[in-house]
Amino acid sequence: MIQELRSGVDARYYCELFQLPRDFEKRWFIISYISDGKHKMLHLVTETEDMFQIWDGTLRKLYTFYQSSMNRSDGIGMRRAVLERRLWEEATRGANQLDFDHVEKYCRRLNLALDREELLRSFQVVDTNCRGYLDLADFRRLVKLLNPRSEIDQLYQQVTKNSGGRLDYPCFEQFMRQDQKSLLSDAELRVLFVRYASASTDASDIPPPSCQGLPQHATRNAHKTPESPAAVATPEFVTLESPVDHKRPLTPPGLWKTGVIPFKAFTAFLMSLDNAAFSDHHGKMNHDMTRPLPEYFISSSHNTYLMGHQLIGKSSIEAYIRALLHSCRCIELDIHNGNEEPMIYHGRTLTSRVSLRDVCKVIAKYAFANSPYPIIISADIYCGLAQQAMTASLMKEEFGDALARNLYVIQEGIQQNKLSDETESYLTKASSADTNTKETVNQRWKKAVARAFDRSSTSRIRLPKIENASVNPNPQPRATSVKMSFELVALLVYTVGIIYRGIMEYPPEHLFSLSENAVKQFSAQSETMLDLIRHSRTHLVRTYPKGTRFASTNFEPHQHWAAGAQLVALNWQTMG
Repeated sequence: MIQELRSGVDARYYCELFQLPRDFEKRWFIISYISDGKHKMLHLVTETEDMFQIWDGTLRKLYTFYQSSMNRSDGIGMRRAVLERRLWEEATRGANQLDFDHVEKYCRRLNLALDREELLRSFQVVDTNCRGYLDLADFRRLVKLLNPRSEIDQLYQQVTKNSGGRLDYPCFEQFMRQDQKSLLSDAELRVLFVRYASASTDASDIPPPSCQGLPQHATRNAHKTPESPAAVATPEFVTLESPVDHKRPLTPPGLWKTGVIPFKAFTAFLMSLDNAAFSDHHGKMNHDMTRPLPEYFISSSHNTYLMGHQLIGKSSIEAYIRALLHSCRCIELDIHNGNEEPMIYHGRTLTSRVSLRDVCKVIAKYAFANSPYPIIISADIYCGLAQQAMTASLMKEEFGDALARNLYVIQEGIQQNKLSDETESYLTKASSADTNTKETVNQRWKKAVARAFDRSSTSRIRLPKIENASVNPNPQPRATSVKMSFELVALLVYTVGIIYRGIMEYPPEHLFSLSENAVKQFSAQSETMLDLIRHSRTHLVRTYPKGTRFASTNFEPHQHWAAGAQLVALNWQTMG
């Protein structure tokens, strides 16, 4: 299944990655798709720019048509009709007719293992004029005979067995209530019925019991009524014209009382979004999205830049694209010193590197493609002050006014900041040089339990070691911090990353991260677990996988959600 088409400027990253001349960019397009559950990419370069325009335009039109057909109730019929016409044109090569030998040959190409005599009987069934060849209409009927949907025939007959083979409204209502467990109101059911219903005289395609004297493939789908035995030879087929008349008013007077749903329309209904496996109600936003950020679970990614293994994996912008297209709202950047500009990679490993500038460009393009809600950029800062300032400059350049900045004093804090106020915005999470704390030895000793927790994945503020506490119980307070540029500090508004120092009263914008092992230790003691839950009512909490998950495996996130953590960062590299 195709996920995305890219061309032109969108191919620049790969042009530079493969060290190809810049002019290749004008003739380069990329097809991103999923095959066997794996993300794959097909890179194509045309010989000329004119050829590129033809390919690019055609592919985009086809992709647009496919997407639009997926959203229509008659989409399956449309796609099937288009496919059949394409097969017909390929098979006939302009002759507009197929004799039996060509049909047999083409069936072998399509891997249809049919006995020659059986295929001949099906051919004769659809060749109603005995011409010895098939036109396009005949070919469509043949396709239907060779691709039976006997289960729909059986279902239709079962549903209509008490109404004389007619799917009228009482019969439809009973089917929807008892079999489909529909929760639609009576008025909504009537509107749905009218959408697919026809006048009672239009029900000529209601499937009958199996016919005698026809080949097995034909008897499964050849439909007739007692009044029209000849209909056996001309089974119906869904064509480009939808069985649903979208131009007809949804509620014509009395049609729900007198109309019936023909078999063809019933088939279209079963395959439409009106009969989707999941209710469309759940696909729409039906929650209050005006609450403060800590009141939401936020889709989060760990080491987003990696495509696979945590130690030897590849870093790529593709990982960010895939996460953002799946509505991930918290992405991670490990920012290190580069030769000229900051780079992103997993420190002290053999992972490859990707430019921060390229990543920011991709984030800016895809951040709100599928979700309008804010992006939290969890930045682990490992670079020096100069490249920290460059990092802030790059973010301002790419994200513009959508980047939250510390241009004013937050008086009420994150508890008062509504999610709806921050749509299509970027919130930077890192540790601030202004979050130094001064604590007595006794206070720090009480919080020394934090040493049992794994090292936080955020840029952290280091506390001094506790030494000789028994000698001097009240030493002068001292504190140290990781150096951070003022340009980067200015971007920390609602999400200031800090190291966990125990459950205490934190400023509302402070956010600490806990490892998988730390959450387990919290869960082991009900008192500390309740403390964490109470803390998460007003503060964001992030959790992440333990460091030994080299193959990018994942923990069970529901335990972390139950502990109150809103930002449960998972390895999206292995989530399919």
